[in-house]
Amino acid sequence: MYMKRTLLTFGIFAVAMLLSCVASAKNKIGYPTVDGWEYIVYDDGTADLTKAPGATGAVVIPETITYEGNTYTVTKLGDSLFDSNVNITAIQLPSGLKELGGRAIAWCTNLETVTGGPEELEHIGQYNFVDSKWRANQPDGPVYFKKWLIGCNGTYSEDVFAMPEGTIGMMSEGNYDGIQSKVFRIPASVAYILAKDLTDFYHGLQYLERFEVDEANKFFFNDEVGAIYSKNKTERAHDVDYTGISLDALPIANPVKVYNVLPGTKIISDKALNTKGMEQFNVPEGVEYIGYNVFRFNPPKNIDLPSTIKEMTACFYSAKKTETVVLRAATVPAYNYNLFDFCSLITLYVPDVSVDAYKAVAEFARVKQILPLSQYLAVKDITDGESSADVTAIYGIDGSVRTALQPGINIVRYSDGTARKVMHRE
Repeated sequence: MYMKRTLLTFGIFAVAMLLSCVASAKNKIGYPTVDGWEYIVYDDGTADLTKAPGATGAVVIPETITYEGNTYTVTKLGDSLFDSNVNITAIQLPSGLKELGGRAIAWCTNLETVTGGPEELEHIGQYNFVDSKWRANQPDGPVYFKKWLIGCNGTYSEDVFAMPEGTIGMMSEGNYDGIQSKVFRIPASVAYILAKDLTDFYHGLQYLERFEVDEANKFFFNDEVGAIYSKNKTERAHDVDYTGISLDALPIANPVKVYNVLPGTKIISDKALNTKGMEQFNVPEGVEYIGYNVFRFNPPKNIDLPSTIKEMTACFYSAKKTETVVLRAATVPAYNYNLFDFCSLITLYVPDVSVDAYKAVAEFARVKQILPLSQYLAVKDITDGESSADVTAIYGIDGSVRTALQPGINIVRYSDGTARKVMHRE
């Protein structure tokens, strides 16, 4: 069963290119009411059905409407159009339909039959078909509609879950926790997938270890560990757009203890990290934005953030197991008011010249203590011998993060909290 809830949207996938192109190519020119139903019409000859008061029984969505002598093709069912309408038993969709808005057909508990429409849709918004008889009557396993994955009935227990080639996207808030696979494969055809739905702490895929994306996919890719990245994503916060490569999600059951975000990444997406048992999370220079709840559930023990960070939303909220955060930004980044709520165990290391600036910000002062970065980088002057502990991070002598030992002197930190200088020769 689904619990009805309000969806707060904090970011927009740039991969929904078809939608953005359509939206930018047309202008609203009228708001007609036809046969008691309300529409928006556009200068490209299309129309959205936005309100359908009195809809009951077997509903037929018209193919076209006429307004001021012009004919418009109905291409979208608007947001919340039939939300919680318990009187509808059947819907016939128009052949020109392109999009179901969020909750357009949601919590219609007596809806049993859905017919018509094209073979595929450009987009399906969140919650469509939840708690309907139509959805309940689909066979156990993954549920698809118009080439979109929209949920999972019952349990799917194969080790590999593979979306078929031709699938366009995955509906947000579709309830996928019945998928017990270790691997989630995404074909070249997929243009929209909200990975955080699959790695959500409460309703995500609890057994999932890795994503595998077809190399021909234009929008997403996976790294060697199995994390999924967007090639071009936009997150908007405080009227600023952050656009570029985004770490979208690392699966919950991924066994990695130390994770290095890929160089070239610009965004750490909302809820990207719910991985169990991680010790160290290293973010490279170039990352500018960290989304909300990234470190809230199953947080890493230690986190290293670059000097390029410009904005952090409530990413640390309730990160009760995190002990050390290195933040190399000399200027205090933009933040949400509850950034460090319930983070009393965190020692925050910041550039020496910026310690007072961070301490002066009440939200940052919620942590256990704020210390100069030089104390974190202080190491034993030992260049020989090996530690039995795992390597958690490697730095240059200037404090820059490295993904591997480089020729010359390296500062290596270990999982037991020690650090040492290591001379590396090619």
